[in-house]
Amino acid sequence: MANSSLQEAQRMAHLLSALAHQQLTAEEKAELDAWIAANPDNKALADRLQDPGYRNSVFSTWKPDAAEVSLQRVKQRIGKVKERSFIKRLAAAAIILLAGAGITYFQLQRPNNLPAIAYKNDVGPGADKAILTLADGRKISLTDAPDGQLANPTGITIVKATNGDLVYQVSNVPGKNPEGGQHPLYNTVETPAGGQHRILLPDGTRVWLNALSTLKFPQNFTGLKERVIQLSGEAYFEVAPDKAQPFIVKTPRQETAVLGTHFDIRSYKEDLLTSTTLLEGSIRSTDTRSSLSNILKPGEQFLTNEQNSFIRQVDTLAVIDWKNGEFIFHNENIRDMMRRIARWYDVEVIFRDYAAGQETFSGSVSRYDNISQLLKTLQLTGRVKFDIDGKKIFVSK
Repeated sequence: MANSSLQEAQRMAHLLSALAHQQLTAEEKAELDAWIAANPDNKALADRLQDPGYRNSVFSTWKPDAAEVSLQRVKQRIGKVKERSFIKRLAAAAIILLAGAGITYFQLQRPNNLPAIAYKNDVGPGADKAILTLADGRKISLTDAPDGQLANPTGITIVKATNGDLVYQVSNVPGKNPEGGQHPLYNTVETPAGGQHRILLPDGTRVWLNALSTLKFPQNFTGLKERVIQLSGEAYFEVAPDKAQPFIVKTPRQETAVLGTHFDIRSYKEDLLTSTTLLEGSIRSTDTRSSLSNILKPGEQFLTNEQNSFIRQVDTLAVIDWKNGEFIFHNENIRDMMRRIARWYDVEVIFRDYAAGQETFSGSVSRYDNISQLLKTLQLTGRVKFDIDGKKIFVSK
């Protein structure tokens, strides 16, 4: 983002926060009214941030450290949000300021004399880690590999870029088996627990792969009728447009077809639901059990389980929180929350009693703090208690 855009985001975030808390001066109100009238997205964001229910969800478990909510912190957070959409960067900044305004409320409401987290050790956050398996069976650790060329199959150069991205550079060589087979040659990228990675596919599509995920794709799309890939786990896609060659993502419960757009798919075996969430453009998602298809609009999420499928409106920033270095919870059950946390920190979570597993939380924390800091934030609500022992996290009421 250019400096002018960054300054505008900071200014508008400040005004939106003041609006939500009814602290605007007459001059500021005139400035904000002009900005809201200039774009429907601006008005939608302003309306959302004035919703008391949404603000309460942000306040309920935000970090109770006032120093975290300085303007400098807001600048750092804006810089970390990599979305191209300016409105999404601005929303992130405004939410941080809103949460900062709610800190006093949160601190006054939390119980006194809370027990400290008992831990024999601490656990650091995940990092860029993955294994690349080539079509010939060779495995390359992307964690340990130096920057530069990793492999050179026929017509393809696979490079680890200086920023850690895995990049495929392809010449106009057909993607089918060079020995005469009719099927493409596949590569696979796997992330472990505590790992994530970014990939630039042969067609120019960008993929962010979350922890404990596997992406299987042709090492070259040239000459294929469709760009078909397989996903287990979670990934965010920015698909390179090509009307002549549809891009299809297959998971056990869903099949999603696009021409060129931005979307997230979450398909973990241990989760009850598989979800596809559209951020930009248009996609068709199909329930592979019933063959029921739906065309999604931006902001919609298609969910399937073993029996049913349905569409709902969602906060897309919360869906791709992991990509932007955050955990965002909207009235989320702690068991679901801890599954996400366990994948990223590579830990085992054990609930010591039934009641602790029934709690729900809303709020946001960084994915890049040690796990003790994240658990401390949740424990400050006075509703659950955590103990850390090695790679095990114990949760009790």
